[in-house]
Amino acid sequence: LRDSDKIGKNNFNRKKGANSMTMIRNPFVRAVSAYFYRGHSPNYDNYNLRPGLWRQATDRDFMSKKRHVPLKEFFNADEYRNILTKMFGDSTECRQVQNCGIGINEGICAMVTGCHGYRNASDYLNESHSYSAISALRQHAFFGLLEAYNASVLLAYHTFGIEHPDDRDFAKSRASVSLDRKCSPPKVLRNDATACRAFYKAHALDFIVFEEAHRIFCHRLHRVGLLDDPIISAELRANRLCDSLNYAKADHACGLLETPQAIVQFKELRARCNGGPRWWLGEYGFYWKPDRTPTRKYLPPPPPLPDVPLSSFLISTNLNDDSIPGASFTLALRSKTTFPL
Repeated sequence: LRDSDKIGKNNFNRKKGANSMTMIRNPFVRAVSAYFYRGHSPNYDNYNLRPGLWRQATDRDFMSKKRHVPLKEFFNADEYRNILTKMFGDSTECRQVQNCGIGINEGICAMVTGCHGYRNASDYLNESHSYSAISALRQHAFFGLLEAYNASVLLAYHTFGIEHPDDRDFAKSRASVSLDRKCSPPKVLRNDATACRAFYKAHALDFIVFEEAHRIFCHRLHRVGLLDDPIISAELRANRLCDSLNYAKADHACGLLETPQAIVQFKELRARCNGGPRWWLGEYGFYWKPDRTPTRKYLPPPPPLPDVPLSSFLISTNLNDDSIPGASFTLALRSKTTFPL
């Protein structure tokens, strides 16, 4: 993006969000990843959220005396709930931002270090904050989806007027050691339907944001002629994006893990590990028994290839998307409230 004419020192736009860009991710998969990532869980609390209770890298007793926090408990910890909604829908709740520009803090906002989403309690969040998060994402100059990385890169090119793609933009930036291991607990847990449903129960607001934001993303792909491109369409279909599956519904978001094919994959992944039920429950709080899971009949099937174009799933209305001239889209939020995208 450094060569784009639409960004840079000579094109600084003061409109809110006009110089912002971000990538978002399936909330459940992001949370499992965060749990195993240093600094983003109670077992490596770099944000000093609960001093004396949660482990910190500076503790002498880092690996021995402080209690290990299972994934199930992490899902329900107030600091880590509905991160997507909190960071985009209520980033001004903390005192550092409210006092920004006042007195000695004039011109300085400690947004990243002093007002990180983990530092705010989240019990007060409700659907209005989800709507605010969607509105905030809409105001970004660009946002993409990690699950549709290649499509996101191409959409960024269109958004910022970049005419010459760079192959490095499509390269895998770094390998995940934990996911590449023969026995990979992160990979097992992100395919565990009981873990997904437990997460959804505590983080439903984030799934509202992800569902509606991903629909905006799909519509923007359509407006620039990328949605039905064979390569992009294949990426989206493989990740069940831009079709009839609704991530705001638990039976859709987690039902993906309860199909016969998904269960076979899950069993194969867990069979690579030596731990039994007691180990999985003690370490992470989850041990799914797929054979006891009832057959799910509510999951919408993927569109047949290549007969149904993904663009046929778009919903049109008279609401304008300022970021793409002539674009329009509908938010299918629970309260039927609509917002310009």
